[in-house]
Amino acid sequence: MLIVRAGVKVLTTPELAAVFRVTHKTALNWLSRGQVPGAFKTLGGVRGSYRIPVESVAELLRRGYCPADPDEQAELAGELAQRATS
Repeated sequence: MLIVRAGVKVLTTPELAAVFRVTHKTALNWLSRGQVPGAFKTLGGVRGSYRIPVESVAELLRRGYCPADPDEQAELAGELAQRATS
C-alpha cells in the first residue's frame, strides 16, 4: 500500500524491508540509525512508526544499496520511480 502524505509518496517500514529483502528488525535498525535519508518518525506506539519517501528508496537502489542482484535491483528502482510519478 502506497501512502501519500503532504504530496509525498511514502513507504512503511515493512514495505522498506520487503524492497531490500531484509527483516523488519533490520529495516528498523537502519531507520533508527538514520541510514535512510528522508525517513521520518510518526507519533504513537512504543517506538513509533517510520515513513520513508519513495524517492529516497529509489535513490538508494540506484546507488546500489541493495542486497538484491543487479538486474533485480534495476527492476526495483524502476518500479519505485514509476510509483513515485504515478
